[in-house]
Amino acid sequence: MKNLFLVLFAFVALGFSGCNAVDAIDDVIAPGDPLFEESAGLQLSILETDIINNETSAAPGRSVTATLKITRPADANKPKAIAVFVSNSATENGTKFIDPASEEAELENKTEQTKTITYTLDNDASGVKYIHFYAVNVKGGKNQYSRLTLKVNINSSSLLSTHKNVSLGSNLNALASRVNSATGTTYTSCETNKNLKYIDITYGTTTTGVDMFISNAARPSQGFTMIANSKCPDSTGVSTQVQINNTGGDPTYFVATELTKAQFDSYTDTDINNLAVSNTSPQFVNAAAGKVFAFLTSAQGTAKAKKGLIYVLDLVPGNAGSVKIDIKVQK
Repeated sequence: MKNLFLVLFAFVALGFSGCNAVDAIDDVIAPGDPLFEESAGLQLSILETDIINNETSAAPGRSVTATLKITRPADANKPKAIAVFVSNSATENGTKFIDPASEEAELENKTEQTKTITYTLDNDASGVKYIHFYAVNVKGGKNQYSRLTLKVNINSSSLLSTHKNVSLGSNLNALASRVNSATGTTYTSCETNKNLKYIDITYGTTTTGVDMFISNAARPSQGFTMIANSKCPDSTGVSTQVQINNTGGDPTYFVATELTKAQFDSYTDTDINNLAVSNTSPQFVNAAAGKVFAFLTSAQGTAKAKKGLIYVLDLVPGNAGSVKIDIKVQK
C-alpha cells in the first residue's frame, strides 16, 4: 500500500487567453519520455521548510508532503493544468500519476488555490523515487511548460512530520479556521468547498463560548452549520455570494492527554502509534493553552488513518480569538 501525500499550494495570477492547453500537455509530455525541456513560463517552488533543495525522505508505506507554489509572471497568461509523473529516474517521466485532462489537474483563474495529490509508496519500496511536476500556461496562443522535480529518498526512519506555529482563527477571526495535518496548510472558509477532502482539523468557538478543535464532519453537531451566502472571490477574483460547506469530509477523532511539551517533542512514531485514540473517540475536544491533544485522521484501518499530536502554544478565547499550535503526525 502506498501513501505519498502531495499538496500543491498554487499562487496563480489572473488572466486567461482561451487555448486548450490541457489536451496539448498529453501531446507533448508522455510517460517514459525524457524530461520535457522547460520554457519561460510559470515559476515553481516548494514551501515546506523540511524539504531542502527539492529533496526529502519518507519511509516505505508512509507519506511525504510537498506544497508546490506556482507563481505566474506578469508576462504570462493563466496557468491551465498540471501533470505529475512518478519515476525511478531523475531524467525520465516514468508513470503518469496525475492526468492533465482530469478534473484534479485543472488550475483555476484565481490568485490563490490549493491542489492536494495523494500517491502511494509500496511497503517494500527502497532507493529513490522522483516526482516530476509539470505546469502549463498559455501565452500568445502557445503553451509554456514549467517543471519541478522532488527527490524522495526512501528511508525507514522517516516516519513523522512536524508543523510548527500553525495559526487558526475562530468564527469572527480573519485567520483560516481549517488545517491539513499532513502538510500544515491552512484553509479559509472560502477555500473549504474545493479542499474539503483534505481538511482534517478545524477550530471554532461554540455558541456557549467553548473553544474547540473539531472534525469538519462534526461541526453541525457542535452548532457550526452551513454558512449560506458568504462572500468569496470567484474565478476572476470578484467577491460573490456562495454557500460554504461547513460539514462533510472525513472524520477526525480527538482525545485530551496529560502529556507535556517535552513529551510532545520527544515522541516517536512508536509512541504516537500507541496513543489511545480511535474511531470511537469524539470528533471534537475543548482546546486549552499549554495542553497536548491526540488525534486520529479518518477511521482506523483505512489508508488515510494517521495518528498525531497537537500542542497548543497560545490561545485567545472567544469568537474573535485564535489558537497557535504545533502538529506532529504520522506520514
